Amino acid sequence: MYKANREEEVKLIKSLLCRENVTCPKCGQAVLEPFHKKAKKSNTDYICAVCGERYRVLKMMDEINDC
Repeated sequence: MYKANREEEVKLIKSLLCRENVTCPKCGQAVLEPFHKKAKKSNTDYICAVCGERYRVLKMMDEINDC
């Protein structure tokens, strides 16, 4: 999990799925960008340009369901 609790993690996932500008939870310095820039309809993988952390939305959802 990237956030302190489940509710904040759900908000992060919803923001990513709605393609809102989300600041990297790890470094806090850059807005997350789609990992696959050519696949404009895909909003399931994001990456931070500064720290290189990759956010996989589907994996994040699985981790929340396991809690």
